[in-house]
Amino acid sequence: MGRKLPRFLLPLSALLLVGGLLWLWSAQREPGSRPQVALMTSLPIYWSDGADVALIASGQGELPWVRSALEARYRLKPVDTLGATDDGDPLAGIDRLMVVQPRALSPQDNLALDRWVSGGGHLFLALDPLLTGQYSVPPTDPGHPVAVGLVPPVIARWGLELRFDEDQPFAARAVDAAGMTIPVAMAGEIHPLPGTGNACRIDASRILATCELGKGRVTILADAALFEFPDGGRDHGDALMQLAAYAFE
Repeated sequence: MGRKLPRFLLPLSALLLVGGLLWLWSAQREPGSRPQVALMTSLPIYWSDGADVALIASGQGELPWVRSALEARYRLKPVDTLGATDDGDPLAGIDRLMVVQPRALSPQDNLALDRWVSGGGHLFLALDPLLTGQYSVPPTDPGHPVAVGLVPPVIARWGLELRFDEDQPFAARAVDAAGMTIPVAMAGEIHPLPGTGNACRIDASRILATCELGKGRVTILADAALFEFPDGGRDHGDALMQLAAYAFE
C-alpha cells in the first residue's frame, strides 16, 4: 500500500496544485503562446467607435468586443499598410492577416499581399458592398468606415469577382456557410471570374470562398455585418471565432 501524506502537507500539496494550474493558465496567456495576427481595417474593431485612445491605453476604457474575442486566442498587430516602407515590412514574420473593410489598397499593397499569400501567408478578407452599421461620425467624415467596400485588383488576379444585388432586403439574416452560421446584411456574392484559371472553392451560399494560392490560403467573406455589431453576444462571438479558426488554423 502507498503511504499517505502527513496531514500538515495536504494544504501545501493543494496550494502547489493550484499554483501549478495558475502558472499553466498564465503561460497560455503569455504573448508567445498565442499566434500573431496582423489586422487592417477601417472599422472600429481595434479601438472603439469614438473611443478615447489614451483612456483605453491606461487600462480604463472598454475594448471592442471583436478585439477582446480575438485576443483571447491571438495577438493582434494593427497595420496601416501591407507593402514595405522605409520603416520596414509590416508583414515580416507574420503568417496570419485579417483585412476587414479596408481603405483603398495601393498598388504596392496589392503586390505585397499577393506575394505574401503565395509565400505561405493565411489571409482572411472581409469586403462589404454596403455597410449597415451606425457610427458616431457622418459618412462624409474621413474617420467613418469605408461604407462601400473597395474591391482590390488582386481579387481578380485570384480569379474572383464580387457582385451585389441592390434589391435584396435591407435586414440582417443568418447564412449557413462551410458549416458555420454567419450573420450578414446587404451581403455581396462571390463568383468565379470568367476566362481565368481558378484555385478557389466558392461556398454554395456565395458569401464565402477559399483559395489555395502557392503555399498560402485566402478566405474571403463578402460581408462585414458581423464586425459591425456594437455588442457581441454569444452567437456573434462563436461565429467570429469559427471564421478565424477556419481561416487560420
